[in-house]
Amino acid sequence: MSSRFVQAGAGAIVAAAMLAGCASTARIPSPSTGLSLSAQIYRPDGGGRYPAVILLGPCGGVTPHMGDWARWLNSQGYVALVVDSLAPRGVSTACEGGRGPNEFQVGRDAVDALVFARTLPFVDGDRLAVMGWSLGASAALEASSSRRTSWPGYADTAPFQGVVAFYPSCYSLDRQTPTPTLLLLAARDDWTPPGPCLDVVGSDPRLAGRVRLELYPDALHAFDRPDAKPYLGHAMSYDGGAAGAAHEAVKAFLAERLAAQRP
Repeated sequence: MSSRFVQAGAGAIVAAAMLAGCASTARIPSPSTGLSLSAQIYRPDGGGRYPAVILLGPCGGVTPHMGDWARWLNSQGYVALVVDSLAPRGVSTACEGGRGPNEFQVGRDAVDALVFARTLPFVDGDRLAVMGWSLGASAALEASSSRRTSWPGYADTAPFQGVVAFYPSCYSLDRQTPTPTLLLLAARDDWTPPGPCLDVVGSDPRLAGRVRLELYPDALHAFDRPDAKPYLGHAMSYDGGAAGAAHEAVKAFLAERLAAQRP
């Protein structure tokens, strides 16, 4: 892939975001916590039922670039639900130990959002994926694992059809019955280093054909966020080349897993 093409891919996210419509706010009931989660719903123009993607943010909460991704997803024929796991819990960050929800709690939020999405008349309930960043990526892996069937009240929830995980830890990756997964990793990440994901995927033959891994050699944590900057002692920076390549990888993966209906 040429650098010119990669840079164009990164710009396509922002361009699509500028052309798409506004989001509506929804409250998502969470039976396991008693909370009412907050979500922004981005819907493609036009009628009919569309596949949907649940978006989960990093430990600092919902970011502007998640809105850009949501509007780009609309342009590709997907409904996008951006879930806020922090505000309903009365916290503004989960980046520091002991504050805010962990990946297991956010994973349950994702399944609550999946159940809610299936009630929307413009969502095709048989075609849903989950997409997350950092904490949200680890939570996406947890939400898509077979372990969710052991959670009280979640035994009968149907699975996601795909997972997109930007720079997660891979401790939540289900080795037994993995949901088709796309891992997008930064080689120079000093917050969630790619080593554990590389080790798991490279050493377990059960993951072959089910987990795809993209490693961006010069990228840091949060490489797809235009507003990325060092935080809590961790190096973070936007990388347009890696962001564009990730955009193309996500486009191909979701098209295969969800077969979007273009608006």
